[in-house]
Amino acid sequence: MLTGSIPREIAKLSNLQFYLNLSWNLLDGSLPMEISKIAMAQAIDISSNHLTGLIPPTLGSCHELQTLNLSRNAFQGSIPDSLGTLLSLVNLDLSFNSLSGPIPVTLQKLKMLQCLNLSFNNLTGEIPKEGFFANQTIIMSFIGNPGLCGPKVFMLPACPTSRSHFAVVKKILFPMGGAIVFILCCLLLGFLWRRNIHVQNFDSSESIFQKLEHKRISFQELHIATNGFSRSNLLGSSSFGSVYKGILSDGTIVAVKVFQLQNDQGEKSFKAECSVLQKIRHRNLVRIITSCSNLHFKGLVFQFMSNGSLEKHLYHDRNDNNDEEVCGLGLKTLLNIAIDVAHAIEYLHHYSHVQVVHCDIKPSNVLLDEDMIGHVADFGLARLIGADFGDSLTSTLTLKGSMGYIAPGMDFFKLVLIVIFRQQFCIH
Repeated sequence: MLTGSIPREIAKLSNLQFYLNLSWNLLDGSLPMEISKIAMAQAIDISSNHLTGLIPPTLGSCHELQTLNLSRNAFQGSIPDSLGTLLSLVNLDLSFNSLSGPIPVTLQKLKMLQCLNLSFNNLTGEIPKEGFFANQTIIMSFIGNPGLCGPKVFMLPACPTSRSHFAVVKKILFPMGGAIVFILCCLLLGFLWRRNIHVQNFDSSESIFQKLEHKRISFQELHIATNGFSRSNLLGSSSFGSVYKGILSDGTIVAVKVFQLQNDQGEKSFKAECSVLQKIRHRNLVRIITSCSNLHFKGLVFQFMSNGSLEKHLYHDRNDNNDEEVCGLGLKTLLNIAIDVAHAIEYLHHYSHVQVVHCDIKPSNVLLDEDMIGHVADFGLARLIGADFGDSLTSTLTLKGSMGYIAPGMDFFKLVLIVIFRQQFCIH
């Protein structure tokens, strides 16, 4: 039952890393621009209040946001184009406001989005057709916006393709009975949607990680997706296990890491990765989809990285028959990848819920997506350091890392720059 406006001093919560929840109160006034200072927050829920004014465009600087819920308020004006820069966004709910204007085409860039609710506003124009709007697996709702048009699957009128006399007459003579049925269907769907959204809203007693449920995939589906873990699907292997490319039943391409259970080290590595991956999430860390475990199988399912590992690009000539070395990546690309890795290490050491020491940073453990963005992978040797875990939690107590990449006394970033310099100028 909190009242009044949200104070500008909220900017002092700049180190808030996970979840800001002010929902279901009686707050009024505008949303302060200073909310963008909470740049590390992964979820912001200010739904079910009496807030007015514009949605601050500065929210686009909260690049860690995975969930943004501003529903059931009285926000006016247009949806800021800057929301299209929130590339980590998974859930976006702006329903039950007074927003107007078109849906920004910049939202097409949100590749991680799984749920979008813009229903019951005053939005107008055509729904964008590209990007995630073309993905039929994403949950989207646009009902309650009379000025919107788009595909029939969204329960909206079709956008006019011509202004011919026949089209105008057809629109005027649309059967009144059909219109009534359509309105009743919209009201019924709106009621069911509101119930569903109410159930799915973040509860103040639960953390964000309890709400972001992971997909359930059986061993049989993984077996089919990888053609029986065939050698033709093998992406790489190590002493702890092998990684296979797989295509799930819904067409999603994944990477399946299968652990060797012939010795205790494989199972320890599996447990170590699970302990770490359930507590961390960052745009420069490889994203886990789910795990699969039984008495005879331990596996992790990751987002597929189409450009493979950094090692493949640095040493792409090793399997060639010629003796001349060729530099595969330019200095700018290498520097960007080094910065991506540095961001990931900074997050693990300083900003994650618990401190994580990777212990095995090397080119084969840096994976590249389709945009050549670096993602740190393989936490089988990682150490968790935090109050809840004693001094540490690790898969092994022996010397960590891979020979050739253990550099005691040398700053990691200096080591990366040395590698970049060597590759850029082809120094052997």
